[in-house]
Amino acid sequence: MYIHDNKFHDWANGDASDGGNHHDGLHCFSGNTGRALAVYVYNNKFYGEPGQYMNQAIFLEGGTSSTKCLASGGNAYIFNNVFLLNGSFPAFGGVIGGAGSNSGMYVNNTGIANTPTSGTFCMEAQYGSGFLYENNSCGGTGFLFTDYNATAYAAMDYNAYQNCSGYNCWDGGGADTSNFALYKSIAGFDAHSIANIASSTFFNVDANDVPQTGSPVIGAGANLISLCTGDLTPLCADINGVPRPASGPWDIGAYQYVSGAPPSTTSPSPPKNLKIR
Repeated sequence: MYIHDNKFHDWANGDASDGGNHHDGLHCFSGNTGRALAVYVYNNKFYGEPGQYMNQAIFLEGGTSSTKCLASGGNAYIFNNVFLLNGSFPAFGGVIGGAGSNSGMYVNNTGIANTPTSGTFCMEAQYGSGFLYENNSCGGTGFLFTDYNATAYAAMDYNAYQNCSGYNCWDGGGADTSNFALYKSIAGFDAHSIANIASSTFFNVDANDVPQTGSPVIGAGANLISLCTGDLTPLCADINGVPRPASGPWDIGAYQYVSGAPPSTTSPSPPKNLKIR
C-alpha cells in the first residue's frame, strides 16, 4: 500500500454532534484476512484544524486486535511527512505494529503544533519491534515520545524535541520524565538527539516551515542513504524533491536545508534591439 504526495487537512469539518466516531488523517485496519505486509506513507502534508474528535494523523491499528493493520512480520515505512496542526494535536506516529515481529521506519518527519497543549503526542509507538525512529522533529509541548508495549527498536536517535515542561515529555523505555538527560540514561534512547529547544527559536523555519540558517536541525541527523533503494528511493530526497547528501549528516525533519535564495522559476525577458551583422 502506497500513500504519498497528498494533503490531508481540517478534520474539524468532519466533527459530529454526538462525538461517537473518531476520524483520522489515515486509518489502516483490516478484517480477519488481507492484513498489510507493507505500508508506505511518505511526502504527505497534514495540516489545519483537528477538531474535537480526531484520533491520530496516522493511525495504523496494532496490538492483538483482530483489525490490526500489519500482518505478523509486516512492515510500515513512514517518512518525509509534515504535520502542522492547530490546537491539540494527536499522535503523529500512530499505533504502529501488530502481533509477531514488525519492522519498518518512522524517519525524517516534521511535526509542529501551532497551539499545543499538554497530554498530546508527537511520536507514539505501540506493539512494534525492530522499528527505526530517526531524524524526526517534534514541536509543541505534551508527550514528545511515548511507547506502549513496544518491545525493542532498531534505533531511536537523531531526533529534535522542543522544550517540554510536563512530567511525561518522554514516556518510554522505562522512563517517564521531562528531564531529557534522565530519560536518555534510563531508556538508552536518543543518544545523539537534541532537546529543550526554546519555542521562540524552535527549528528557525520560514513561512513554509523550511529550516533557515541557524536552525538546530541542520546537519543534526543521521545519514540514511544506505536505505534509499527500491521503494525507499524517495527517502533520498526531501518532501520538496531536494536531494539529501550522499555523505555527511542529513537534516532532521522532512525538509533539507538549501543555502542561499531558491533558483528563480521566472523565464527571462526576450532581448530587445538586437542587430545581426
